Amino acid sequence: GASATGGSPEVVEDGVTGSLVPLQQLHDGTGTPTDPDAFVHDMAGAIDAMFEDRERARDMGKAGYERARDHFSWERIAEETIAVYRRALDRR
Repeated sequence: GASATGGSPEVVEDGVTGSLVPLQQLHDGTGTPTDPDAFVHDMAGAIDAMFEDRERARDMGKAGYERARDHFSWERIAEETIAVYRRALDRR
């Protein structure tokens, strides 16, 4: 499980590569949950669900590996960086 904040939603596809747990935060830059007990309860529930269904957890792990490989590998990052430069040059 991961909190549904920051970069996590980009990496974790809820229900496919893991579970995103909602997190309402204080607006003070600390990331502190507005209701810590609820967040801890929800995160524990997401973790418990993975332990209860090991086949689903294994499938999510495989899907997570494939997503990381396909979207976040250095090769992929290089390809996307080159594409940005090409678009910038085409506009000139």
